[in-house]
Amino acid sequence: MSMLVTKHTKRFVNDRFNLDLSYITKRVIVMSFPGDGVKGVAHNNLKDVKRFFDERHPHSYMIYNINADPKYTYDDTKFDGRVRKFGFPDHSPPPLVVMISMCHDIAAYLRQAPANVVAVHCKAGKGRSGTIVCGWMLHSRLVESADVAVSYFNHMRMEEGQLGINLPSQLRYVKYMETIGNEGLPPERVAMVEVLEFEPPILKKGSLIVSVQCGSKTSVVEAVASARKISLDDQIRLTHDVRFDILIDGGKTPVCTAFFNVRMLPTPVVTFTRKDLDGAREYKAFKNLPEDFTFRIRMKFIADDNVDLAMPTTVTERTLSPETPLENLPPGAKEKSIHDSTNPIPRKATGWINRDWRNEYQQPAPPEEGTEDSHGHLPPPPLEEIVEKEDSAQSPPVAADDDSGDERHHSVVAPSTTAEDSGDEGEHHSDFLKSSEQWNRVAAKVSE
Repeated sequence: MSMLVTKHTKRFVNDRFNLDLSYITKRVIVMSFPGDGVKGVAHNNLKDVKRFFDERHPHSYMIYNINADPKYTYDDTKFDGRVRKFGFPDHSPPPLVVMISMCHDIAAYLRQAPANVVAVHCKAGKGRSGTIVCGWMLHSRLVESADVAVSYFNHMRMEEGQLGINLPSQLRYVKYMETIGNEGLPPERVAMVEVLEFEPPILKKGSLIVSVQCGSKTSVVEAVASARKISLDDQIRLTHDVRFDILIDGGKTPVCTAFFNVRMLPTPVVTFTRKDLDGAREYKAFKNLPEDFTFRIRMKFIADDNVDLAMPTTVTERTLSPETPLENLPPGAKEKSIHDSTNPIPRKATGWINRDWRNEYQQPAPPEEGTEDSHGHLPPPPLEEIVEKEDSAQSPPVAADDDSGDERHHSVVAPSTTAEDSGDEGEHHSDFLKSSEQWNRVAAKVSE
């Protein structure tokens, strides 16, 4: 049953384990939810996951749980308290401040010891987990662009031709991390929504509702579905992370969704084409959108001295033992549940969030013409820097008495020795891997 629910992912399989789990790098793992009972059958069995880490990474692992669904929980003590929580909802990107904080936290834990590894999971270990891991890869300078990060993740986590990260909003937030690396983090600001435009109209008849969620406040705009332009008498104030939902049938039927962060907007006019909107897989009514549909939000930026006081806190519900504290938390920030997104950060802490990261990243090289795949993504990088740039050049430790046999991650090479050591590129189950000898060596090293 697990393979049916988590289909299209690369599994970790040997004579001791069969888990929906993938090494993205030698020290960063992505897996599906570790649960008991039915959830353990549908995803990963928690006891098997615990045994996996105890045998392969004893006392040197940290699990990052980014689930926000109360139905998908487990007792953290079953992993000896080695769990950190950064929950955010399914089918959405993380709030930007959470994404940045989590990247710092992962990097801090990996720096503590060369043997340390981290495992990130949401429910299926695809979109949300991939968004975080791609952000971390950019933050840690393992890759130079969002396209390369996403393509690398899809290749290491998914079967050939499948996409782990496919929501436009999640891809948008990965792109934000690239922008931050190139240009630094823009200052926080406030925008006021003045006009909403739909071209062409969504429907010829019926009603239309636009729901705007910003923090704990939700604003609703109603109009006829044939509307092309809605001018707002009561302008909507936006800051930080924002969610727009378009619904029809009196608000009963969602059509599409879009997330963005106000501080990352280059101009006060945001334009979404059909391919920029979430909902193609989640909402049946998405097909009602014309192929040339455009949703435009016209705003104005305003000065607001109190905007920093409203910044959501860097948060985590940490169960890690006190002797391994979180690093890089803003001074004065409290560790609280991410669901309480309105907790203020003291003004003195905003220097951390506004730091200039330009010197911490490499400038991305422009993509060569004709290198994009059918999904518009660059192919995985044929670069050994993915391995070489990790904080440690050591392979993940394996228990001395491990007789695990022929390990494999489906189409990822996992020979007993690296391709470089043996001179043998090994058996490859993916035509994509065969396309690059250098990439084969990277995959072999990551899988050691």
